[in-house]
Amino acid sequence: MKKLLVSVLIVFAIMVQPFAAAASNEPVIDTSRIDEGVISVSHTAGQRLKVIVARGDKEVIYDLRNDGIAETYPLQLGNGEYTVSVLENTTGNKYRYIKKQTVRLELEDEKQVFLASVQNINWRYDMKAVQKAKELTAGLKSDSEKIKKIYDYIVNNFRYDYELQASRPTGYLPCRFVKHVLHLAEKNSAAPAWVKSSQEDASGSYCISNYVCKVAS
Repeated sequence: MKKLLVSVLIVFAIMVQPFAAAASNEPVIDTSRIDEGVISVSHTAGQRLKVIVARGDKEVIYDLRNDGIAETYPLQLGNGEYTVSVLENTTGNKYRYIKKQTVRLELEDEKQVFLASVQNINWRYDMKAVQKAKELTAGLKSDSEKIKKIYDYIVNNFRYDYELQASRPTGYLPCRFVKHVLHLAEKNSAAPAWVKSSQEDASGSYCISNYVCKVAS
């Protein structure tokens, strides 16, 4: 009887082990920076991954790297309840859900989310373009003045490189240079414009509003 019990326990352990391993490798959705309006997601897998950030009937779809390094995503659809989903590629352009998590955003200022460094607007204070933006706006008082100064600098010194843009692979994310300045200028946002910038990528190009650009000659 004792030997039978031991055998049953061994078989049970063998059966449970794959499920435990799968559970330990499930995607991680980190909400520790929810007060900034962002969440981070990480997962290790052999397939392509996607993240869907949804609120109500609106959603934004992002790529997620599959090497376990966390990427940060904005909750930019306003205050309220969000569903964050992680999907794994099965075949072709088909994906399956591997994790869903509900989070609630309650920011006093909903524009705060646009100041955070996230996957597609990844910036640091020590980046060259951030330092350039600070240089350009030195001595200016209002946000509107800062936005106009950076806007004028961009339109006078950069041009769209459509040929290079066409050669970029799907999901390509170069370093960004003041990606939302045009939008901020149009909306006259109160957000400080100079924190929206980044440095050039290895090809010497910049990305403005999803276009690849070169310094104008």
